[in-house]
Amino acid sequence: MLGICLGSQLLAAAAGARVYPNTRPGPDGKPVPAREVGWGPIDLHNVAEPALAGLPARPLVVHWHGDTYDLPPGAVHLASTPICRHQAYRIGRAFGLQFHPELERETIATWVRDDADYVRGALGAEGGARILADTDRHHAAARPIWDRLLGNILSLMQ
Repeated sequence: MLGICLGSQLLAAAAGARVYPNTRPGPDGKPVPAREVGWGPIDLHNVAEPALAGLPARPLVVHWHGDTYDLPPGAVHLASTPICRHQAYRIGRAFGLQFHPELERETIATWVRDDADYVRGALGAEGGARILADTDRHHAAARPIWDRLLGNILSLMQ
């Protein structure tokens, strides 16, 4: 099984973990929502994990979430970011990815258009333009890395 974004959250919940809104400390120290939207690197952990074979240590991915989860019991932690500690995990032959390695350039543009309020709420008025510019700049180089990750995962699920 492969769960991406909401799918990774559902997999975590089904495996006994808590799913909840992602937060960070605000200026007054109280939690505020922490949405992770747009292009950014993930930090890989457990690099001997076969699912991560052949990947750079900090691949660029597209994020589009405001929720997170605790790792399910027995899960192997595979990736994180400073904003969201649990970006990827494996539990048995099931994988959860909080980020989006499946996206085509056109899909990202559609999400920016159709989810404009969410993007503005996370990144401000120029957030959509920034995501589109980052897509132009990074997608061609990121796509083979994403394909490698997905290929690794699919081979491990057989």
